[in-house]
Order: sequence, then C-alpha cells, then structure tokens
Amino acid sequence: MSNTPLVSILLPCYNHENFVQESIQSLIDQSYRNIELIIINDGSKDNTHNKVEELIPACEERFVRTVYINRENRGLLATLREGLELCQGEYISTTASDDTFLPTKIERLMAEFNTLDSSYAVVCGDAYFINNDSEKVYIEDESHLSTEQKTGSYDRFLAYYSRGHKGFNPETDFGSYASLLESNYVPSQAAMIRTDVLRGIDPYKDDISIQDLDQWLSIARDHNMKYVDEPLACYRLHGDNSIHYMKVNLQVDTIKLLLREFAVCKEKGLYELWKVTLFRLVWKLKKHLLKQDPELWNECRAKIGWLSFIKLAILKKTKML
Repeated sequence: MSNTPLVSILLPCYNHENFVQESIQSLIDQSYRNIELIIINDGSKDNTHNKVEELIPACEERFVRTVYINRENRGLLATLREGLELCQGEYISTTASDDTFLPTKIERLMAEFNTLDSSYAVVCGDAYFINNDSEKVYIEDESHLSTEQKTGSYDRFLAYYSRGHKGFNPETDFGSYASLLESNYVPSQAAMIRTDVLRGIDPYKDDISIQDLDQWLSIARDHNMKYVDEPLACYRLHGDNSIHYMKVNLQVDTIKLLLREFAVCKEKGLYELWKVTLFRLVWKLKKHLLKQDPELWNECRAKIGWLSFIKLAILKKTKML
C-alpha cells in the first residue's frame, strides 16, 4: 500500500453561507496532497450554493478530483449516504460546512495510520472550540462561552466530552466500545476512517438520528481507534448546533440505540455498564417517557430488570449514582 493513498473529504452543506468558504479553504490548505473533495449542498435556503461555486475553480486546481452536487433538500443522512457512494479514497474524513481543518490534519493522521496494523479503522486528533468569529473559545459550564481561559473551562473537544468518564485515559481507552457506551466524545471533524470499514457497517441509517455515536459504536465492535493528542480541527459553537443541551428527541434516540446494543453488551461482558448508562438516561427523561412514550419506559425497565431498576433509583435519589 502507498504511504500517500487517496483520501476522500466529504463536505455536506446546509445553510452555512457565513462559514462554508472558510471551511473549504481549510481543506484547500491541507499539507497532504493526494485528496479528493466531495461537496453536496443539501438544498440550502441561503447563499451557500453561490459561496461554494466561487471556490470550485480553486478546488479543481488543488484536488485530484472535485465533485460538487447542488440539489434539493433530502436531509443529512441521505446526503452522507450519497457522498459515501461517491468517495474513491482508501480513507475518508467528513466535516460539517461550518467546521474547519487545521493545515496538517490529513498529513498527521495518515502518518499515524502508516504505523498501525489492520486492526485500526480510525485515527483521530482533537478539536478546538471556536465561535462565529473563528476565535478560540472556552466552555466554562453548560451555558457559557468565553474567549478567556478560566479555572474549570475547556477549549478542546475530547476533554470536555470525556469529563464524566472516571479514569478515562485517551492513550489506552480512546475508541473502546465500553467507553463509547457512556458517551460520544469523538471529534468527528478531527477523525479519519478506513473507507472499507465505514462502508462495511452500513452507516447513516434513517432510524438513527445520532449517526455519530451509531457509527463509532458499530466500528468499535470489531476495530480499534487511535488517538493523536494534538488539535487538528476546529468545532464551531453557535446556536444552530447547540452542544450545551441535547434535545429530548436525541436523548430518546440514544436510549433506542443503547437498547439495540443490548445483545452486543451482554456478549462483551458489559451488561452492568450498559445497565447504568441506560438507567441514567431513562431517569433523566422519566417525566417525558411516562407521558409521551410509556412503552419505551417499560421496555427499558424490563431490560434493566425491575429489581435492578429500583436499586438504581434508590442510589440516584441518595446521590450515590
């Protein structure tokens, strides 16, 4: 295998007229040369199409292959499936049209891949948080951002999203199935995946809206992931992506995804971890589930076990869980 194989970058776009050119420019500026770029504008209602078109000549000059599709809106999952079919690279990296890559991202991840055996399907760096003005920002708590670092604030994706994992060590635990059960801490914009593995897990299913977690869990069942302790991308925080509060429907979909993973967890000896993780989500949504989806509530209680559910509820109420 070549040390510089073709890498596909997939860029789905939707209503990011203020950010899409910065995103594309960050791809043009990659130090790694053997890249193809697939851009799909998913029926944006703003000026995204014109912004993309302005940079197509530069893309065609820079990349070994450039594909731009501008069409009606079909949704993110359909767009990702379409883009994946178009990719010809041995590796794929996907990014939102408001996020950016740092210049050495692909080169750095490819260098790491070249040191690994075939059990590894993903290599991933870290990502800085940035605001609408592309300034580096810190998350002080779940409701406030600041351009100044303060005690207890976070400026990097992995540290923020893995903060609830006791004893989490990125060097040994990153991308393990068990750690991903607790939460999704993988910065997708800083990752690169073997294309054959991604296609093999049948990603971007219509019945799962939390496609990132679904993707990582599916890969982690049979493959390893490698963490590179270096920021290689930027994740933009603004009202449209609101990382501060996960919407109820996404939490419900997380519950459904965990239920789907029940058999895998039992096989891997992770039933206790699965049970506690599911309980925490179900308990958090107790009022919503009892009112809006009692069947899901009862299914979760049955899977966890009635006695175990009561014990966990007691621990939760006494703040021991």
